[in-house]
Amino acid sequence: MPDYKERFGLDFLLNKQASSSRAEPLPPGLEDALLAYGGKVVAALKAAPQHKRSLFELVDDTNTRVDTLLPVLNHLLSKGYIVRVAQDSKGNDTFQLTDAGQKVPA
Repeated sequence: MPDYKERFGLDFLLNKQASSSRAEPLPPGLEDALLAYGGKVVAALKAAPQHKRSLFELVDDTNTRVDTLLPVLNHLLSKGYIVRVAQDSKGNDTFQLTDAGQKVPA
């Protein structure tokens, strides 16, 4: 039986080369969160007008806690799949899918 990365097509979220050469492993549960929620974030942004959503809209769209979603968003930002297009003084920043992110299956 294929593992969950293959079943859900989410292996794109983790750069296998970078993760294998990383000096320190990801904290427990973070890799699972990146895989499980990264696809949900990409799907929510693909469905949104102009491929933009605020942090709290993404929380609602993905039915995810903010503290779980933030590392996922940071990872997607670092990989160039999303960009922060507006910052909010209360942290409700707006994110937009990039061209690279639009090519990611969700």
